[in-house]
Amino acid sequence: MLDVRSRIYLNKIPSSRIQDLVSSILLKMLKNIVLLAIFWAMQVAAVYFFKLGGTAPGRWVPCFLAGNAFGLTSTWLLMLIYQSMNINVALGLATGIAFMLSQIFMGVIFKSSLSPLQLAGVITTIAGVFMLSFGAR
Repeated sequence: MLDVRSRIYLNKIPSSRIQDLVSSILLKMLKNIVLLAIFWAMQVAAVYFFKLGGTAPGRWVPCFLAGNAFGLTSTWLLMLIYQSMNINVALGLATGIAFMLSQIFMGVIFKSSLSPLQLAGVITTIAGVFMLSFGAR
């Protein structure tokens, strides 16, 4: 809720300026969402290639190179995310969700089931990521 001073200040700003500010904020949020989604996909791909390379000796080198290519490139995306987000929120969202997506993806692809305690850990981690991101000012 806006206090009296904020309402008075906002009344003095031309509506076109407010629309520009809102558009700018929305574009920044959209950019962050897209960068985070690409980061998460690249992290999952890196984990997949590392797992694939670890299961067959003949695939070790190509999968090692592919996993590192995805991993290093995703780190560059994380640096771009840091430019427009609070670092604690950016790191928590990026790595926390990437970790959970990797666990879920690998479990589904390689048919690895989770115990009830592990499922509780997944839920707790996701809840922690959301508390971190929604608690930011």
